[in-house]
Amino acid sequence: MTYEEEKIARDFYTQLQEKFAALGENIQIAIQGAGVHWNCEASHNQRTCNISCSKDLPVSKQKPLYMISFLEDAKEVAFGRINDAMTALQSVQFWIDQASIEVMYENFEFVDLDKRKITQIQQQLLDFAPALETQANLELTHKGSDFFKLHIHKGDRSCELTGFGIKSPIAFTFKVEETTLFESERDLKELAHMVKNWVIDEWPPSKLEAAFPGLMTGKLAGYYEEGRLVQGEFVASWDNVQSFFDDIDSMFFSIKQDIIGLIQAMRTKGYDHHLRAGQSLYNLVFSRARKHGLANNQAFIQFGYQDELLMIRSYIKGENNTTITKIAYTQELESLLEALKQEPID
Repeated sequence: MTYEEEKIARDFYTQLQEKFAALGENIQIAIQGAGVHWNCEASHNQRTCNISCSKDLPVSKQKPLYMISFLEDAKEVAFGRINDAMTALQSVQFWIDQASIEVMYENFEFVDLDKRKITQIQQQLLDFAPALETQANLELTHKGSDFFKLHIHKGDRSCELTGFGIKSPIAFTFKVEETTLFESERDLKELAHMVKNWVIDEWPPSKLEAAFPGLMTGKLAGYYEEGRLVQGEFVASWDNVQSFFDDIDSMFFSIKQDIIGLIQAMRTKGYDHHLRAGQSLYNLVFSRARKHGLANNQAFIQFGYQDELLMIRSYIKGENNTTITKIAYTQELESLLEALKQEPID
């Protein structure tokens, strides 16, 4: 079976050969791939273009997508995504012909589009709130391809750019101790002042709500303002787990209501204020972990299922135990939860 991605790549490979025919053996043009993963590559002297060829699924299955890495001395200098084969081909030619990055930017809007937009936002933020440059730390980090992270932080407070006006509105998440409290999407000038008020001036969430109409910082921000951030994180984790099970179709999980009842029983006892809840598929996991996920040798209780029975696995104080019982809140379960509750938060 020949996949559409292979056809797209072979068509582009042919166009590369035609475009650079005059260079003869001085240029290396290659194609490689299998299944739905195909790449073309053009190399000349120290310059290389690696072109990943696929279908642009988020836009249209009928449109090709060319994701191009522009390299010099084997290091990526720029990156871009484009649907138009002719524009992609022209950009490859410019790069192979030793065009500078400035010339690439002038002629091809798609090259480093996200990076350029984020850099522009960063400069506008500093224009609106100059104190961010002198009294906070701004970091623009390249995560690979066209993934960038703009992080503004001071002490335990930070803000992170989550939308930058191309495919999504400009927005920031507002964090404390690396925990996201809330997100705001609005005019960049307002956002700049909001970021300054949060990171530098250390305004509490309620003061931000009063100053910026329409801002809702949410329940977790309220816990933080009351000095109960960790407790709020735990409660939020239970909210997420309960929402997950609420959304499950009972046709595919016949014991759904039993599990929801068990979750509610544990919450009634207040364990959502002391334990983190998480899930892996339908399995439930409880711990004293500050962040999502378990480290080695971290205490936990896990609920699995066997023939509509509850299989409880636990690791507490270095001991592994497994119990199979009915799906119900029992004294034995409460004893386990109490033992886990005594473990340190880490």
